Amino acid sequence: MQLDVVNVVLTDDWRVVVDETDQGRPVTKREYEDIDAFAGVIEDWLGVPVRVLDVESLLSVDRTLLICEESAVDTIAEHLSAAAQDVVPLAFFLNIPLRPHSTERVDRLGAAGAIERMRYAVWRDERADDPGGGIFGRKDVATSMGAHWKPSVLSETPRYAFFEHEGHPTLPDLLAEYLRSYSKIL
Repeated sequence: MQLDVVNVVLTDDWRVVVDETDQGRPVTKREYEDIDAFAGVIEDWLGVPVRVLDVESLLSVDRTLLICEESAVDTIAEHLSAAAQDVVPLAFFLNIPLRPHSTERVDRLGAAGAIERMRYAVWRDERADDPGGGIFGRKDVATSMGAHWKPSVLSETPRYAFFEHEGHPTLPDLLAEYLRSYSKIL
C-alpha cells in the first residue's frame, strides 16, 4: 500500500476534561495525553503527514493507516459505512490495557499492532528518558525491519510480539518505522 497519511483518530471522549492546571484552566484528555506532540514526532520520523482528527473529520481509509483506541473502530466503521473487520487491519491501537488478555485480543482481531497504556504514559511523562521498545506488532513486520523480541508467554502470541530495535530508540520513532514497514505488506 502506498502510505499517504497516518490519521490519529479521536472519539468524543478525547474532548472530556480530565484535569485542570494550577491556574484552574480545564485540560482535556487530548491535551493531557499530548497526542498532538506524539503525532508530530511520528510525522518527523515517518516523512508523511500524521493528522490528529475527530472521527467526523475522517473521510476515507484509502492509502492511510489509523492510530486510535480500540473502542474507536466501531465508531470509525459506522461513520465510513464500512465493516469493522475492514477497518481493524488498518488500525494501530493506542492505550490498550496491560497484557496478557489485551495482546491476545489484538492478535485475534488482526489489528496492525498496539501500544499499552502504561508504555504510552512513560513516553508522555518521561520523553527524555524514553527506554525504547514497547510496540506490540506483527512478528513478520518486526522481522522485516530488523527488530527483535524475547520469547515470552506474556509478551507474545503466535503472530505478534513486543519488540524493540536498536536503530529506533524512542517509542514514536519505532512506531514510525513499524508503520512504514507494515504499509509495505498491505
